[in-house]
Amino acid sequence: MNVITIIKNELKLMLRNRVNLVVLLVTPIAMIALMGYALKPFFNIEEKGIEKFNVLYINNDDGYIGNSIDESIRGEGNQYFNLVNPDSEDIEGQLFAKNIDEAIIIPEELTQKLISGEEASIIHISSGKDMISNSVVNSFLGGFKDAANLGMNIESVIRTYDLNTQEAASIGVDLTKKYGNCFVNTRSISKQGTSTLGSFQYFSVSMLIFFLLNSGMGLGIGIVDDRSNKLYSRISSYPITNNQYLLGKTLGNGVIGILQAVLVILFSSLVFKVNWGNNYGGLALVVITVLFSSSGLAVILSSLINSSKALSTALIVIYWSITFASGAFTPVPALEPIGRFTMNKWAFEAITGFMAGKSFGNVSIYLIMLIALCLILWMLGIVLYRRRGLNE
Repeated sequence: MNVITIIKNELKLMLRNRVNLVVLLVTPIAMIALMGYALKPFFNIEEKGIEKFNVLYINNDDGYIGNSIDESIRGEGNQYFNLVNPDSEDIEGQLFAKNIDEAIIIPEELTQKLISGEEASIIHISSGKDMISNSVVNSFLGGFKDAANLGMNIESVIRTYDLNTQEAASIGVDLTKKYGNCFVNTRSISKQGTSTLGSFQYFSVSMLIFFLLNSGMGLGIGIVDDRSNKLYSRISSYPITNNQYLLGKTLGNGVIGILQAVLVILFSSLVFKVNWGNNYGGLALVVITVLFSSSGLAVILSSLINSSKALSTALIVIYWSITFASGAFTPVPALEPIGRFTMNKWAFEAITGFMAGKSFGNVSIYLIMLIALCLILWMLGIVLYRRRGLNE
């Protein structure tokens, strides 16, 4: 028995369940297509900008706040939406009749109520049919609210500390330099190279990494099942070391990950016109590193957990947690500080860097972190595996 024999045995086991094999190979493509089409409008904003849309608008407040928001809506808001006056007080009916998705209503005496401490608010009514227009209006109103609160806080500070006009103006200038005065901010999904990522390109990369991570699950479950079936004692009668056993199992199970990677790259290139760049060596290095990192994690947990069901549950929780935190499914700004320290993020930045034509040197920091993590996981995995093997 040698490494090649173990690899062949692993492949035979996979081919026995052909339905499961087909599902494993087809699922990444299905996920890319589903998420790519579902979130394509948001990615189109990066490429084409926000197309102007109509908003029903009523301003019944002639006070300071009403005038301020009216000035903002007709000024900065003009680049995002066109204001439409309703023909009746039935705003929801007007949205349907005029085929408009958003409405902004400034109620009467809004300024007076807020100054006197009464509960009052700007009303935003949405049909919910257009996510883009809803997000833009929400962002605009949220920005105005923050700016208004900031202004009120500044006035409160001026009154409290009895600041003069020059000192107050200096504070305002400093705040403007730091925070700006735009109420609607758009955030780039990626700044790799000179081009932004489209939805299919984004999810082709993120799903490739996600399923490469999941490929380690088969290795972990196989080790646990071999232990449960007392295979360790049988292996010891053959001229094979623990390292050779692990290498054979890893390479055999890694075939699925390699096939998934090749299929995702070819299919997304031909069908979704995803440009993976010309650095195939760099792309292969990232794929192999993620595969081995996933396998190292599986070896670690397989040495600590006795049940294959418990192992698969633990791995699923870990895979989905770091994938979600990295923004692979959709960018989550609140999780960005955590996501930047995940394997998914490093692999994503490296691959998209190669897509944009960057060299190994430009993405070396991500490659170094991936390789270092891979080595750490495998060193720990081998130590725990050997320790567990001595007790079998």
